Amino acid sequence: MLKADLHTHSGEDVQIRNYHTARQLISYAAMLGFKVLSITNHDQVLFNSTLKSFAKRRGVLLIPGVEATIQGKHVLIYNIDNRRLKSLKTFKDLEKLCREDVVISAPHPWHPTKHSLKSLLLEHIYLFDAIEYNQLYFKALPNPNAKAVKVARLYVKALHGNSDAHILEQLGYTYTMIDADQNKHEVLEAMRVKGKTIVVTRPFPYAKLLSTLALYRRPRYKKIVKKIAITASRLKQKNAKTAFRMIV
Repeated sequence: MLKADLHTHSGEDVQIRNYHTARQLISYAAMLGFKVLSITNHDQVLFNSTLKSFAKRRGVLLIPGVEATIQGKHVLIYNIDNRRLKSLKTFKDLEKLCREDVVISAPHPWHPTKHSLKSLLLEHIYLFDAIEYNQLYFKALPNPNAKAVKVARLYVKALHGNSDAHILEQLGYTYTMIDADQNKHEVLEAMRVKGKTIVVTRPFPYAKLLSTLALYRRPRYKKIVKKIAITASRLKQKNAKTAFRMIV
């Protein structure tokens, strides 16, 4: 089983303010024991042989991915390049993708954001291989992932647990265990199959939400990312004492 996060963002994402680079993200993920990672920046694929090799040296399989804007809504697409991405504007365009080598997932489908698919996911459910269980939910509050789980089970879709991390400290609270060998072909195939992916999750801590929101606005976050080894060690210690829930 491979520990994976299939929805993350790096500082190269031009649509959001990130302070960490793709390399820092990969290094931090490796310290947390991740074996598969996809950097899914908005509307631009960040993937090249240099970055792939950098990840491989740290024991991480890097999967090309993107959080594409389709008719104003976000869609996760894996194993795609920027050339093919440019032609994707509508849900009709998604149908033209070669489905043999591309995986399509619905990120945070019922979270209260303008980019969530919501009813459009049901309308175009045939286009999607998987549905995301997003880490942004809290104890004692309604979980917007509940409907995502119901829909995944109803339509026999794979369920992916992802962080949607915009800063490093958001990584590691919800992730996916993938039943596959660590190579791109087998991982992509398993990502499509219900039962080959297991969501491992715990509610995002309220205190962590406040601190991460503050980090968005503090240039000193640049200093924090230089201490990623210490940050990773502390999170691993905390997670070892915390009960995670597993969802198939």
